[in-house]
Amino acid sequence: MTDLWVAYDPAKEPGDRLAPEVVDEIQIIAQAGVDSVVGSADLEDGAVTTPKIADLAVTAPKLASNAVTTSKIAGNAISSDKLGPGAVTPAKVGAGVVTSHDVDNNAIAMDVVPITAEEYAALPEKNPNVLYLVTDGNSTVEVPGGGGGGTGGTGPQGPAGPAGPAGPTGPAGPAGADGAQGPAGPQGPAGLGIRYAGEVDDVADLPTTGNTAGDLWVIGNRADDTTPAE
Repeated sequence: MTDLWVAYDPAKEPGDRLAPEVVDEIQIIAQAGVDSVVGSADLEDGAVTTPKIADLAVTAPKLASNAVTTSKIAGNAISSDKLGPGAVTPAKVGAGVVTSHDVDNNAIAMDVVPITAEEYAALPEKNPNVLYLVTDGNSTVEVPGGGGGGTGGTGPQGPAGPAGPAGPTGPAGPAGADGAQGPAGPQGPAGLGIRYAGEVDDVADLPTTGNTAGDLWVIGNRADDTTPAE
């Protein structure tokens, strides 16, 4: 069996007194079996004392839900100096702790202020994030509405919305007035002339072939027509 000799040099600075291979082995052993999250079952009663907690060390991501119970914390161990800003959230507190939220179940800040009826009436503005408990000096007699705050200023102009669909075609408008007379057009081409083609006694005697545009036929002999005009 090989003997194990741990090289330890007390003359060196703390942290350098063990051989590197010994330090590596100790780190491996120390990490074995350690859970990534410390739950309630991993703490002995009273194990968390004030000297064990660095200032602002307890933040919301460091706590498992319902991990910190009364029996795990020594008396007066957690002071305000030990809590980071926003460390105590509704999810981190147990049953019986009053929390506040809006109608959408979003956590909100809410103060409770005992106040007399005279003091309440004299308030110039009612804070919407304050629950006023109006008392007669001995007991609570009324919980009035917080009252709305003053009207805020006009917000910035929002971006233009998308163009809407085209509307239907409207009815036709009335006819407009006649325009001004235009200028005279250019001279047209010369028309066909009239050519004397001959005389026939009756329309039935007109030729049906060989005719051209502009032919003039005299129907009946009008030379002896002496009927006076009326």
